[in-house]
Amino acid sequence: MLASPATLRALLARHEIRLERRLGQHFLADSNILRKIAEGARLSRADAVFEIGPGAGALTVELAQRAGRVVAIEVDPRLVEVLRETVGAMPNVTVVTGDVLAADLRALLSFRTVRPVLQDRSNRPARRRRWKAVANLPYAITSPAIARLIEHRDLFCSMVLMVQREVADRLMAQPGGKEYGALTVLAQTYCAVERVLQVSRACFFPPPQVDSTVVRFVMRRRPLVPPDLEGVYFAVVRAAFGYRRKTLANALAAGLGLDKVQTQALIRQAGLDPGQRGESLSLREFVRLARAGR
Repeated sequence: MLASPATLRALLARHEIRLERRLGQHFLADSNILRKIAEGARLSRADAVFEIGPGAGALTVELAQRAGRVVAIEVDPRLVEVLRETVGAMPNVTVVTGDVLAADLRALLSFRTVRPVLQDRSNRPARRRRWKAVANLPYAITSPAIARLIEHRDLFCSMVLMVQREVADRLMAQPGGKEYGALTVLAQTYCAVERVLQVSRACFFPPPQVDSTVVRFVMRRRPLVPPDLEGVYFAVVRAAFGYRRKTLANALAAGLGLDKVQTQALIRQAGLDPGQRGESLSLREFVRLARAGR
């Protein structure tokens, strides 16, 4: 059973592997949590799953028992050897060596490439479906990995990701709090975000220094910002949160390279107060501001 510290320790010793802190290698060693993560992904045999950082394969096994196809990407080639032992015999699992931040996700997740045998009840071909991403994300790449997955959101219908608890708080934050920031806006603009479960640091081998949270992202059919406004929208968001201690007028002037008179006029045109701070704006207010600045 992979979900135990003793089994993991023996498996890694057999392959002469010492886990590296810089890669954030903390493996789940709790079968109950693994089951809940797989259940949280709401899988059926009609689903294809993209797993990031499978480690020794404990979660991979849970996913493969529920989904029609699992493609797992692992950055550490030593662990790819371990995965050949633990999940190599599972016919619906494909393991690739690579970095999720650099890999060509469109090529990797091409249904023609992985050739899954998947059909839903309507007999609709699998290539018309989208993937579900599932991951115990390494802490060092949490924010850029989430941003990359959202950038490729047309590939995915949902994501279930385990992140540090403080990152989960940021993802689900509301305007006005210290957790509310650019990552919040990015996630909530394109996804409905909800907490699935809390995970104690004691559930990992070796245990990290922080607790974790499993978060579900469901892609919005209609993002809160229209495609033609995205560039201005995120420029405004970056400026607002890049100068959190400044008023909205001063932050946008500094971040967008506008003079203060222009900035104040733009903010008033959006029906907002130039003296408020960017962290107080709702997503819809950021959209209004972007429309005014277009």
